[in-house]
Amino acid sequence: MQLRDVPSLGLSTEAEYPRGEIYLKGNSVFKGYFKNPEITKLVLDEDGWLRLGDAGVLNKNGSISIIERIGEMKKLQNGYFIAPQKLENIYATVPIINQIYVDVNSTYNFCVAIVHLDKEKLL
Repeated sequence: MQLRDVPSLGLSTEAEYPRGEIYLKGNSVFKGYFKNPEITKLVLDEDGWLRLGDAGVLNKNGSISIIERIGEMKKLQNGYFIAPQKLENIYATVPIINQIYVDVNSTYNFCVAIVHLDKEKLL
């Protein structure tokens, strides 16, 4: 298992807490898609490393924690990256929130949330 830099998302393996895209290699990793080399090239590099599409951080104990899906991360105007689905999942655990939608727009320095509250629990 390894982490690889993703400069477009500000993920670096040289940071204090190394962050990057998670890659796997080994006997349990598949060799590719049957009769579909184009899709295989998207997920396997030339050395046989499987690109998971997940951003991870290397913890002090040597384990890797998944931060978010690479494709789900969106950049704000100020350069910060936000994972809206992760925020939605966190805020959805609040008892007075029925539903929440987080929108990230690259032309703003902030994200916006639309929240539907549970009237009975709120009262």
